[in-house]
Amino acid sequence: MPLSRRNFIQNAVLGISAAGLSAAPALAKNISSSTAHIISKTSGHADTSTNKSLHIISLDRLETSAKDVMTEAAYAYIAHGAGDEWTYHENRRAFSDYPLLPHRLSGVAAHSIDIRTDLLGHHLEHPLLIAPMGAHMFVHPEGEVIAAAGAEKAGALYESSGASNRSLEDIAKASKGPKWFQLYFNADAGVTRSLLERAKAAGYSAIIITADALGPGTSDAFLSMSSPFPAGATFGNHDPRYGGKGDFFNQKVELTRLILSL
Repeated sequence: MPLSRRNFIQNAVLGISAAGLSAAPALAKNISSSTAHIISKTSGHADTSTNKSLHIISLDRLETSAKDVMTEAAYAYIAHGAGDEWTYHENRRAFSDYPLLPHRLSGVAAHSIDIRTDLLGHHLEHPLLIAPMGAHMFVHPEGEVIAAAGAEKAGALYESSGASNRSLEDIAKASKGPKWFQLYFNADAGVTRSLLERAKAAGYSAIIITADALGPGTSDAFLSMSSPFPAGATFGNHDPRYGGKGDFFNQKVELTRLILSL
């Protein structure tokens, strides 16, 4: 794993020898009720968030409102960017370099605008997709099942995360809409093949290849809390209780060799 700024600073401050720099700390490997929990702001008991409604006006306002109803750990995990958030802030700055310029009095009425699109065989009412996001039990006890159902209601294509708390089968059952599955290649080819076969059988029509978890993705804010995952949460696609197998963190680095071997 390449050395990150966080790893460099940690090792520099702690005075760890250069030989130890390659042993970058990974994400917490054990997510279970005995080792991970979130403390509710109001009750002091293990919980994911307080039960309050949010009035959504804009994404920025939603983030501010969410901070008031979520536990500190849940908010840190979801809202913060990787490491010290340099890339996150730079991306937001760069996005602002491209303003949207509306054209008034040009003869285009709202009812004449058609945003329907076709994508890999799917006829979508709008070009909005739900990106693959894991660990939804931070915000709801039913996890990704609720998100998938919401995507169907909104007419959006749902991309199911390979790092979901719920199994890919449970997520697929929650939505009759179009679904894709995000695959983390496992070092064990048998585990990877099993995930592909399960995704196909569950009705996912495409695979999203990803390698983001091979690098440090946890924010400094969440790491400073000792990475407190929700009580009882697991990586559902690998949990043997739901037909899964293998270790989610045993990921393949040399993806080209793995692809050629399948």
